[in-house]
Amino acid sequence: MTDGGQLLLVLILVYLSGCLKWVDRRTILFVSWFGGRWKTAVADYRWGNGSGRLSLLNPLPPLGCFCATRLLPVSISPSLVVAYNIQTSGNSGRPPQSGKAAKILSNAKFSHSGEELMVDGRRFCDIGDAETARRIAELLEKTKKCDTADRERAILEFWEDRLDPARTAKRMLTLKAECGTARMVCIQLFFVFFAVVPLSTLRFGLNLTVLFGGAVMVLSGVLACALFYSYYRRHRDIFKRGFCGDLTKMLLCPLSALRMTDLIMEKMSASFDPLPLSALLLRGGAKEKFQAEYLADLAKPEMPDRLDRTVLETCIWQNNAILKTWTGIAARQPLPAHQLPPVKTDTRSAARGAIGRCRAFSGFFA
Repeated sequence: MTDGGQLLLVLILVYLSGCLKWVDRRTILFVSWFGGRWKTAVADYRWGNGSGRLSLLNPLPPLGCFCATRLLPVSISPSLVVAYNIQTSGNSGRPPQSGKAAKILSNAKFSHSGEELMVDGRRFCDIGDAETARRIAELLEKTKKCDTADRERAILEFWEDRLDPARTAKRMLTLKAECGTARMVCIQLFFVFFAVVPLSTLRFGLNLTVLFGGAVMVLSGVLACALFYSYYRRHRDIFKRGFCGDLTKMLLCPLSALRMTDLIMEKMSASFDPLPLSALLLRGGAKEKFQAEYLADLAKPEMPDRLDRTVLETCIWQNNAILKTWTGIAARQPLPAHQLPPVKTDTRSAARGAIGRCRAFSGFFA
């Protein structure tokens, strides 16, 4: 292999490594390779391990789109907030969860620090998204002095807002607009690295190309960092975690700047809920299958073998709240909603091990 061929091979391998996305047991990935048909990727032991799986994003222009949504790591009822969620995604079970519980009392102090939910100034749970952590803290702080009925109403309003397809559609348009400039820059850099640099190697030889390519990489890294910093200034809370590391990576390895849109989409879509997003993005059988399995997991979850009774009851209450809210949203759509059975509230089933899932639901918004 010639020197130019070796250089191109190295560039390709480094670039492809940045196109791999790890999907853990709490993440539901929505992927569109060329901006058309969307599909989902979830943790699955058949294609990964017990912790998750790798998913390949589109390495070619226009670089595709994806949304990395996450199941909430907490469950909230009118009396309790717990660091546990009995929902699952994929076939790899649930991620490790602390199961800590905090009563929603009038003298409690609920706040957030970045992506962390804080109770009385102490770390309670890593929400994984600064916006969602803020909204949950505001919900708990707002309702702690309310009576049970008002507290329940406020929690249902929280889910009404989170599951609203119209709100999600508006945020998707914002995400698309935010990524427009970054995507054009990344596509231009792609052709520089994988067309201009290899052709210059054939024409001028490796020595001159190394100088030219090195200068291009430095300029690309600086341009990408400046653009990424502009996103950080507009959405400081969203990009705060890992910002310095991401910036350093782009400077030291400018090829990683080609996947800058992935980083922006991952950060800005983290607060989306997978249910309304599936109604907007998926089509036909893919939407029906996803929603049927998602709703079945809510209605008939696989109960954990060992879990405190009050924690389990809080998780079940939240599942019921999601189903109730989604039924109301579906009833306002042009197509009729299907009736969902309530979640079983017999917590003794947890001691008898896992129960089977019900997969008989048809999807909403089909």
